[in-house]
Amino acid sequence: MKGNLRDFFKANNIPQDDEVYFAYSASLRISGNIENLYDITTTLNVQPTYTHKKGEKHSERSTPYKDDMRMYSTRISEEKHLSGHITELWNAINIPAAERVSRIRRSMAVLQNMNFIWV
Repeated sequence: MKGNLRDFFKANNIPQDDEVYFAYSASLRISGNIENLYDITTTLNVQPTYTHKKGEKHSERSTPYKDDMRMYSTRISEEKHLSGHITELWNAINIPAAERVSRIRRSMAVLQNMNFIWV
Protein backbone atom coordinates (compact mmCIF):
# COMPACT_ATOMS: atom_id res chain seq x y z
CA MET A 1 0.00 0.00 0.00
CA LYS A 2 1.35 3.40 -0.94
CA GLY A 3 0.89 6.49 1.20
CA ASN A 4 1.35 7.07 4.87
CA LEU A 5 -0.37 6.08 8.08
CA ARG A 6 -2.78 9.04 8.01
CA ASP A 7 -3.90 7.99 4.51
CA PHE A 8 -4.45 4.42 5.74
CA PHE A 9 -6.60 5.60 8.66
CA LYS A 10 -8.61 7.89 6.40
CA ALA A 11 -9.13 5.21 3.72
CA ASN A 12 -10.32 2.69 6.31
CA ASN A 13 -12.48 5.11 8.33
CA ILE A 14 -10.36 4.57 11.43
CA PRO A 15 -10.74 7.45 13.89
CA GLN A 16 -7.56 9.15 15.08
CA ASP A 17 -7.75 10.28 18.68
CA ASP A 18 -4.08 11.22 18.93
CA GLU A 19 -1.70 12.88 16.53
CA VAL A 20 0.41 10.26 14.72
CA TYR A 21 4.16 10.80 14.77
CA PHE A 22 7.29 8.76 14.22
CA ALA A 23 10.44 8.73 16.34
CA TYR A 24 13.54 7.15 14.85
CA SER A 25 16.77 5.90 16.41
CA ALA A 26 19.57 3.45 15.66
CA SER A 27 22.08 1.71 17.90
CA LEU A 28 24.65 -1.07 17.88
CA ARG A 29 24.46 -3.30 20.93
CA ILE A 30 27.18 -5.81 21.70
CA SER A 31 26.33 -8.18 24.52
CA GLY A 32 27.52 -11.44 26.01
CA ASN A 33 30.32 -12.51 28.32
CA ILE A 34 32.75 -9.69 27.57
CA GLU A 35 35.94 -9.89 29.61
CA ASN A 36 37.23 -6.45 28.67
CA LEU A 37 34.64 -3.88 27.55
CA TYR A 38 37.45 -1.43 26.80
CA ASP A 39 38.73 -3.71 23.97
CA ILE A 40 35.48 -3.12 22.09
CA THR A 41 35.76 0.65 22.49
CA THR A 42 39.35 0.51 21.22
CA THR A 43 38.45 -1.77 18.31
CA LEU A 44 35.48 0.29 17.14
CA ASN A 45 37.13 3.61 18.02
CA VAL A 46 33.91 5.09 19.40
CA GLN A 47 32.78 5.81 22.97
CA PRO A 48 29.67 3.90 24.11
CA THR A 49 26.51 5.78 24.96
CA TYR A 50 25.56 3.13 27.53
CA THR A 51 27.20 0.12 29.20
CA HIS A 52 26.42 -2.38 31.90
CA LYS A 53 28.17 -5.40 33.38
CA LYS A 54 26.69 -8.80 34.12
CA GLY A 55 25.20 -8.81 37.62
CA GLU A 56 24.61 -5.04 37.79
CA LYS A 57 21.08 -3.77 38.31
CA HIS A 58 19.24 -0.96 36.54
CA SER A 59 17.62 -0.05 39.86
CA GLU A 60 17.48 -1.46 43.36
CA ARG A 61 14.28 -3.42 42.63
CA SER A 62 15.22 -4.74 39.17
CA THR A 63 16.75 -8.13 38.41
CA PRO A 64 20.48 -8.26 37.65
CA TYR A 65 21.61 -8.14 34.02
CA LYS A 66 22.39 -11.59 32.60
CA ASP A 67 25.10 -10.32 30.21
CA ASP A 68 27.64 -7.55 29.74
CA MET A 69 26.50 -4.94 27.20
CA ARG A 70 28.04 -2.06 25.27
CA MET A 71 25.69 0.20 23.28
CA TYR A 72 26.47 2.86 20.69
CA SER A 73 23.53 5.12 19.74
CA THR A 74 23.15 8.05 17.42
CA ARG A 75 22.65 11.44 19.02
CA ILE A 76 20.58 13.08 16.32
CA SER A 77 16.96 14.18 16.43
CA GLU A 78 14.32 11.44 16.52
CA GLU A 79 12.54 13.39 13.80
CA LYS A 80 15.36 12.69 11.34
CA HIS A 81 14.53 9.69 9.12
CA LEU A 82 15.87 6.25 10.07
CA SER A 83 18.29 6.23 7.13
CA GLY A 84 19.95 9.31 8.65
CA HIS A 85 20.41 7.50 11.97
CA ILE A 86 21.90 4.44 10.29
CA THR A 87 24.24 6.58 8.21
CA GLU A 88 25.31 8.46 11.34
CA LEU A 89 25.99 5.17 13.15
CA TRP A 90 28.06 3.76 10.27
CA ASN A 91 30.01 7.02 10.00
CA ALA A 92 30.80 6.95 13.73
CA ILE A 93 32.19 3.44 13.39
CA ASN A 94 34.22 4.43 10.37
CA ILE A 95 36.12 1.27 9.54
CA PRO A 96 34.87 -1.23 6.93
CA ALA A 97 32.41 -3.80 8.29
CA ALA A 98 34.57 -6.84 7.48
CA GLU A 99 37.57 -5.25 9.16
CA ARG A 100 35.48 -4.36 12.26
CA VAL A 101 34.40 -7.96 12.74
CA SER A 102 37.92 -9.21 12.06
CA ARG A 103 39.38 -6.83 14.65
CA ILE A 104 36.84 -7.89 17.25
CA ARG A 105 37.49 -11.58 16.56
CA ARG A 106 41.22 -11.04 17.02
CA SER A 107 40.80 -9.04 20.22
CA MET A 108 37.96 -11.03 21.81
CA ALA A 109 38.43 -14.71 22.45
CA VAL A 110 34.81 -14.97 23.60
CA LEU A 111 33.18 -13.83 20.35
CA GLN A 112 31.14 -17.02 20.12
CA ASN A 113 29.40 -15.91 23.35
CA MET A 114 28.59 -12.41 22.08
CA ASN A 115 25.55 -11.04 20.28
CA PHE A 116 25.66 -8.16 17.81
CA ILE A 117 22.34 -6.39 17.43
CA TRP A 118 21.61 -3.45 15.14
CA VAL A 119 18.50 -1.64 16.35
